Amino acid sequence: MEVLVAMALLSFALYALVAAHAAALRYSQMSRHRATAVLLAADMGERLRANLGRTGESQASSAPGEDAGADPTPPLPATGFWAGDYDYTLDFLRQQGAVEGPVESCTSATSLCTAAQIAALDLAQWRQAVRRQLPSGAVYAQRDPARAIMDLWVAWRETARVAVEEAEASEGLPIPPGECPEGWGQGEDRGVRCVHLRVGL
Repeated sequence: MEVLVAMALLSFALYALVAAHAAALRYSQMSRHRATAVLLAADMGERLRANLGRTGESQASSAPGEDAGADPTPPLPATGFWAGDYDYTLDFLRQQGAVEGPVESCTSATSLCTAAQIAALDLAQWRQAVRRQLPSGAVYAQRDPARAIMDLWVAWRETARVAVEEAEASEGLPIPPGECPEGWGQGEDRGVRCVHLRVGL
């Protein structure tokens, strides 16, 4: 009888150790995905800083010696970040297909790419990197129209088992607000996770 009791206690202890090990592996995977997402968002932040473009504001007034009443120089059109070339708001589900690159590569020394073409290349390369490094990876980028600030989200889908276990552990709890963009199209899929980074330019 004592041997049976000892074996029962040992089996319970082993079961607890196996469960703890499985949970550690699961949270390690989630932590790795989150760290990867932060690095990918930071990469896009650097791309944005390299292609800010111009604001499109009027190029100020008359030059010295010119008639002060002359018409001011007309404003030049905004380019790069300021033109919204980096805004990308396609919903999560529609980003699950293959990512196509832009026609212009903008990589040779003789290329004369515009700010918009460089932005298209940056977005394509960023999306491809997110798709390669995160399961069902997707992105969302929204410019602040009044300030040099960009809100970036990187999203991925955890494995079905992780999603189910998390849903059971947080039964009845809503998905934290602000984690993913509102109305982004992931629905009630509790396996979708997002990292948000606000980049000041």
